[in-house]
Amino acid sequence: MKRRESRQYALELIFEGSFHNFENPAVLYENAVSVRNFKDNEYIKTLFFGVCDKRSEIDVLIEETAQDWKVERISKLTLAVLRLGIFEMKYQVDVPFNVVINEAIELLKEYDCDPSTAFVNGILNKIAEKEGLKSV
Repeated sequence: MKRRESRQYALELIFEGSFHNFENPAVLYENAVSVRNFKDNEYIKTLFFGVCDKRSEIDVLIEETAQDWKVERISKLTLAVLRLGIFEMKYQVDVPFNVVINEAIELLKEYDCDPSTAFVNGILNKIAEKEGLKSV
């Protein structure tokens, strides 16, 4: 499975988890593997469980960067994309931030017709700059 496909499945799990306040992520993952058409995958696990573990920290970073926006005001899909992108930028050091941003925008375009791509692009770029990330 390619990373893009793994990101897509991870995004779906993160989005779904947001409706359950991320309670029992292991159960959510196990149910998804048994019901959906994807194999148990380490990169999906890394992304999904990583976002679950770092969600509070990521949400603080979103609120600090998105001036005058609380995470509660951001659509669940846009928030899921932001959480995934930020986790991947900060904790998956083998992925250049420009790739993460591009992938986040592509995922958002695939799932949402809302003009939130500029918002996500701006937030992720500001966080990359703030974190001192460099493109490879």
